Amino acid sequence: MKCNHSLMKLILLLLVGILFLSGCGQGTTSTSSGNINSRLLYSFSQGSAGFYYASPTLVGDYIYIGTSRKFQNAHADDNYFFKLDKSLNKIWEYSLGTMEVRGSAVLDSSGNIYFVVEVGKIPDNAEIATDYLYSLDSSGSFRWRKLIRPPGGMNTTGVFTPAISTNDVIYVGGDKFYAFNSDGTTRWTYGSNMVIRTAPAIDSSGNIYFGAPGSNFTIPAAVYSLTATGAARFVSVVGTINDIHFTSSPAFSTDETKIYIGFNDIVYCFSTTDGSTVWSFTPPGIQGDFNATPAVDQNNNIYFGTKANQGSVFYAIKADGSALLWKNEINADLYCSPCLGNNGIVYVGSEYSGNEQRLHAMNITTGATVWSSYLPYDTTWCSPVLSDEGILYVGTMSELVQGKLYAFQTTSTGLLSNAGSPRFHGGNASTGRRN
Repeated sequence: MKCNHSLMKLILLLLVGILFLSGCGQGTTSTSSGNINSRLLYSFSQGSAGFYYASPTLVGDYIYIGTSRKFQNAHADDNYFFKLDKSLNKIWEYSLGTMEVRGSAVLDSSGNIYFVVEVGKIPDNAEIATDYLYSLDSSGSFRWRKLIRPPGGMNTTGVFTPAISTNDVIYVGGDKFYAFNSDGTTRWTYGSNMVIRTAPAIDSSGNIYFGAPGSNFTIPAAVYSLTATGAARFVSVVGTINDIHFTSSPAFSTDETKIYIGFNDIVYCFSTTDGSTVWSFTPPGIQGDFNATPAVDQNNNIYFGTKANQGSVFYAIKADGSALLWKNEINADLYCSPCLGNNGIVYVGSEYSGNEQRLHAMNITTGATVWSSYLPYDTTWCSPVLSDEGILYVGTMSELVQGKLYAFQTTSTGLLSNAGSPRFHGGNASTGRRN
């Protein structure tokens, strides 16, 4: 009997799809196009959106994350904020309807949750949108919301991720820099007519650091440091009033005497004492810009990649800024910030690459790819988080279809010890502090 090759191919594709959707981790370890890695343990999705802006926050045995769609796409009508267990089973959901979650969540000492929500987005244009800081209690019930960016600001990409101090003061950027008490009352504000779409960092003395682009043709792109009371410590200008693309967030050195941040095609190292430039470095032959936030290892080497479409490269940069340690040509946009495992593996997600691999595991010493995995959709701002059991969680964005959150088993057993910043926003809890 003759074989119908078209029918057989369709049946094969359906079988692969069923295995993939089950989250059972079946498949091959091959990195060839269309094969998900056998390290896959679980996957989760709900509604028609995906995980474009928000990175997972891991506190205790639970993951906190919200949904959104690609900047260029219309919002979904069924967005949510979720609390999940480590097997990606849903504990509870908070329905947001057409509102999108614009960054990662942070928890206070009582288990209350804080994250930014955007209302009224239209495709390719956030100027008419409004951003609020939301708070839920530990059971997922609404507590309060506060306006942080009214409509009429510039077209924005990037993340609005809060940081939280050891005494539960919530810091977040918007049209100015805000400090809120845990009950939602405003503690203080700094600046005006700004567009801050990054994640603040907090040192052990309570000082705050963040980057902000040029805005309203009056304020140049700069890195700021404030005291815990909102007084300016320094402003380090890195660009002009026309430099409106500044989405990288600061990451600390191991002793907190320096911060590292990307701007355009330059990596900066600033003194945390006075904001002076310790060094700056532009990788030879670089294409595109640094949109991601760097990770910093225990020796203060810096790791992150560029957005340059097929020219995108992931870099490891020497601690003194003198040269590269290595580079890996991912050839796909790297908005995603890397995660450093304690066994010398660097994990990072990307957008579409030539062989469709969107999750990459690299040797921290050589930059060689240890393994990678196909993902059906791009990983953009959703930076991975790594549990002490070695489970890596990373989300994919939605492009008018459903994106997913995935859990992969790795050979790491947690984040790199004694690192300056082993992942986005300092650690698994996304507090913005080193610990």
